[in-house]
Amino acid sequence: NRCIIKNFDINIKIMNYENNSSKSKGYGVLCSSNFGARGANNVIKDCTVHCNNMGDGAGGIVGSHAGFEGSLVISGCTYIGNLNMMYSDGYTSCGGITGNNLGEKGRVLIYNCKTLGHIYCNYSGGICAENVGANGGIVVISNCTMAGNIKGDSAMERGSGGICGGYCGIDM
Repeated sequence: NRCIIKNFDINIKIMNYENNSSKSKGYGVLCSSNFGARGANNVIKDCTVHCNNMGDGAGGIVGSHAGFEGSLVISGCTYIGNLNMMYSDGYTSCGGITGNNLGEKGRVLIYNCKTLGHIYCNYSGGICAENVGANGGIVVISNCTMAGNIKGDSAMERGSGGICGGYCGIDM
């Protein structure tokens, strides 16, 4: 509860050649997966991450399942770099700001955040990866931008989006 992360600027090169390794899934470059899970009043503010590689479900600022059954505010954060996958099995997802399953069964507010770079993977989003607000979660995204091209597949429900990846608001 009440974990506050602010004013960080991280430049990192992630290299992992273990294909489909659990070590490369769901992490956050700045904050780990499950940040703010089952906790209240957690904040990530005014942080910047420079990076070009992601693992499945990963996020530039925070990893997968952030805000799960808890509350989290992310504001003024920036991801600079392309959203590339370290490996690809055809079903991969990542987000410039957050990883997958953001706010599942919880409450999350993201505002004044931006991603500057291109998306090269399926189901991914410039701000959030897939499954945002799953299973009754409440996620509000306001005044956020993504500047770049989206090159993930858009056919056969493999859509990538400038803000959110596939399956937002889904009940699983």
